Amino acid sequence: MNRTDQHVPPRDAGRGWIAPTLLGAAVAIAGGCSVDGDGALGEVEQAAYVHGAKLWRAPSIPVCWENPTPADAIDREAVKNAVLQTWDAASALHFVGWGPCSASSRGIRIEISDTRPLTWGLGTDLDGRRGGMVLNFTFARWGETCRDQPAHGRCVRAIAIHEFGHAIGFAHEQNRPDNECDQPPIGDDGDRTIGDFDASSVMNYCNTATFSNGSPLSIRDKIAVQRLYGAPSGAIVGHGARCLDLMTVPEGAEADPVRLRRCSDSLNQRWTYRGSELTSFTGEALDVAAEAGAPAKGGGSGRRWEMPDAAILGWGGLCLDAARDGAPAGTSAVLASCDASATQQWTVAFDGGEVRSGLDQCLEARGDGVGAGVELRACDPGRPRQRWRVRPGGQLETASGRCLRAQSSRPGAALALAHCTDGPASPNQKWAFSGALVGAGGRCLDANDGRSELAEGARPHLARCSGDATQDWTYYP
Repeated sequence: MNRTDQHVPPRDAGRGWIAPTLLGAAVAIAGGCSVDGDGALGEVEQAAYVHGAKLWRAPSIPVCWENPTPADAIDREAVKNAVLQTWDAASALHFVGWGPCSASSRGIRIEISDTRPLTWGLGTDLDGRRGGMVLNFTFARWGETCRDQPAHGRCVRAIAIHEFGHAIGFAHEQNRPDNECDQPPIGDDGDRTIGDFDASSVMNYCNTATFSNGSPLSIRDKIAVQRLYGAPSGAIVGHGARCLDLMTVPEGAEADPVRLRRCSDSLNQRWTYRGSELTSFTGEALDVAAEAGAPAKGGGSGRRWEMPDAAILGWGGLCLDAARDGAPAGTSAVLASCDASATQQWTVAFDGGEVRSGLDQCLEARGDGVGAGVELRACDPGRPRQRWRVRPGGQLETASGRCLRAQSSRPGAALALAHCTDGPASPNQKWAFSGALVGAGGRCLDANDGRSELAEGARPHLARCSGDATQDWTYYP
């Protein structure tokens, strides 16, 4: 590799750098080598190094250009497409705007400059900051190996995806205390790790290989951004960060099969709980004709689906929990790091009912107005403040019409009632449900269809509940 700068810069508390080693990765990303494991079986934990205090509060993040010119129009469009096809497609985030910046523009403001690409901080550090992100399109004084095609387009895409990772709160993966990378820490640190070190992360300087199927996000990158910001509304995400997808078949066929496919925010991947049924965008229920059969739309009697003892995921990838061990009556509910303890296992009546913990206590609002806290109390079906409805978009709404909101995205964050936001739910009001999907005969939906790899189009089926990673699902209402 022809490095334009053999010196790896010292740590700068305000910057997320692109180092020469990552430049090599950028060139490799489009070169064709592939080590993703995107289809491998086995346990896949979410992994990331993030700054939870700097996560964006709104799902729509404005993007603008400080100094666009007609000469860089193609590269600007390439950046936009790269971001929309990765971070945007995998999550509930939406990057909007993409026009010239004004003096008062908020969000991510991108300066085009022939220098080292960087961000000035992580996440909301960039909000409204002039030149908060710097991208290079000419590569005359930095990154000369990216100057000519086809490397040029590949570098523009890969570097943009990396820098936008910083812009939504991801630090460099090699900055983690448990890193397995020989590159020095660079730029801002996160304030929490999620899962184990991810050698395949697009945020890892030691990752010099591309990823399979044309996506530079690793499985763990996708899972992490979903845990932090949610997945597309209505998605049921399974093993390998893939979504349950309703395939259509020719008219007259008995049923439309359900497959695992890359999450895409398409209608085919939108599911709604109605009572104990999961209904597709067509209004028909996810059904299983026989206990060992594959799920299909219509045609059977196995329409009941439950998520017993599920984790309730909130802002920043944290879990709904009790503030005190043992959770005596009156204990406040908070956000905490996920650990699968009994106080983080919940059974939810999605269409309106109790939210019951693994200690057989129920979530109860302390009042009906804005600002009222929430606590755990003995379950009592006659108490209206113990009745919660899961709204489309993932909000938990009380009988009084208020929604549960996290006060921050840090462990220990208090919870309170707030006015329900209209339209897409704010991340601090958005909740997801993670665990086994239990169907007919008490059997679990399993993503492993018997192949050695969970390739695109795998057909889930019902199997004996085993706790395997292929039976873990996360529902994003």
